Amino acid sequence: MTTLRLHPFASYATPAWRRLAVIALAFCSGVGGLLTSCADGVGIGGACDSHSDCRTALQCASNVCVPLCRRALDCGDGAACTAGGYCLPATSRAGDTCIAETQCGPGLACVLDRTDVDHDGVMQATCRPDRQGHPLAAECAADSECRNGNCALGHCIDICVNDRDCGAGQVCTSIPRVEAGGAQFFGCLINQGSLSYALNAEGTVQKTLLAVPGNARSVSLLMTIDDQNQQVGLTKLISPKGRQLYTLPLQRPEYYSNLVRHIPARGQSVALIPSSLDNEFERGPYAVELQSFRLGPSGSATPRTTVVMKLGDGALLDLHLKFADLSSHACSAQLGGVVDADSAQRNEAFQQNFIATLRTLLGRGSVTIGTVTFEDVVGHPELDAITQESAGALFATTTATDGVTMYFVRTISPAGLAAIGAAPGPVGLAGTPRSGIALTMEAMCYRSWQQLARTAAHEIAAYLGLYPNRDIEDGLDPIQDSDDGSDNLMFYSELGGTTLSPGQGEIMRRSPALR
Repeated sequence: MTTLRLHPFASYATPAWRRLAVIALAFCSGVGGLLTSCADGVGIGGACDSHSDCRTALQCASNVCVPLCRRALDCGDGAACTAGGYCLPATSRAGDTCIAETQCGPGLACVLDRTDVDHDGVMQATCRPDRQGHPLAAECAADSECRNGNCALGHCIDICVNDRDCGAGQVCTSIPRVEAGGAQFFGCLINQGSLSYALNAEGTVQKTLLAVPGNARSVSLLMTIDDQNQQVGLTKLISPKGRQLYTLPLQRPEYYSNLVRHIPARGQSVALIPSSLDNEFERGPYAVELQSFRLGPSGSATPRTTVVMKLGDGALLDLHLKFADLSSHACSAQLGGVVDADSAQRNEAFQQNFIATLRTLLGRGSVTIGTVTFEDVVGHPELDAITQESAGALFATTTATDGVTMYFVRTISPAGLAAIGAAPGPVGLAGTPRSGIALTMEAMCYRSWQQLARTAAHEIAAYLGLYPNRDIEDGLDPIQDSDDGSDNLMFYSELGGTTLSPGQGEIMRRSPALR
């Protein structure tokens, strides 16, 4: 069966045009009772010479009445969609300057120049023939890999002027061009969700630029080295306006004074920007310095850095609950029959006292639990009970890149640990030694499901980027509106409270883990 698709700039044979016009006129005459009048213009598919010939909400494109456009994609290659909804064919030819993909004719792409030619901080571009490469939004490592010739933030990106130049679910936003020293251009990016890519840098000591687009809400840097006996982390972070946000702390007071909190760690570490909303979160090129560490000033391992950005707003947090073998647990009576993923889904006490309490506690930060999945840990009996050292092997089995993955294990050693989790965690990434949170069911010997939910909420909030409102060394939260008392969810003690400040809630909602 053949289907005829009408396209504003397609070319059709004369008989087809005549048949469409006859059909449109038949509808207007009331044939079959479909339409009674076309006094206000020709309907879809009818012949036209100008927009005024077509009915309301239609336009005349290539002498055919078609619906008004919303995005340039409605108009086809080589055309823009005006604010009024009309398709405007491009007039630029190969070699002409351009400021949007829609300004270049069919078969052409608006390609960024290699440098900021006039040194005004804004990139220029030229219409050039399409390449044989990846389509828009596909992952890339170089411009040459993209059909449109533009690779930025690890993805193929179209140049734009406004949101209509972009696809559905995308916005036109400013993007720093790392290859041009941070000069900016406007490109199409998703308007909500997370975007991840590898930060390009080489050597054991790395200095590079981090491009933060205009619609970013937060940025997470996951720095990894293969040698677990060495440390890895930031040594300096400078904002686009030249503010020093971080310098490697040599003493504890320096750690608390940094505008971004971060400490290098063995094998892997995470830095989350911002740590607080009390200082402006800038968009643009950040100067980043990071390295591996031994006992001396630098190590011998080469860091690999993955960037995960939160784009747009989001308040839904998906949870992935994974259960080790809890059968014949010493506290089975207190568990109330929760021994695996299936029983947890059906257990009323677990659902009403753990899940419901967790919803309430996170809701105080305006974070809403979205989808909750249940799964058993299979094939790893050695991880049913974990230590601080083996927790990384458990978290490395995580497969979900969205939300937060939480493991229910038999025990955690040393005794007295109710939970293990990264703070902050590598949100948006799976399979790393920090990709998850673990709760010990041994705590149920002397705690309730509601109390365990408070512990879980504390660990989730830390994973999303919150720090203790007051830690064991009397250090204070960088968020000014969070109190320093024991009633706060982020109080360092297991017996802390459940309150969250608006600022704490905002930091959680900025996490790339939320959708």
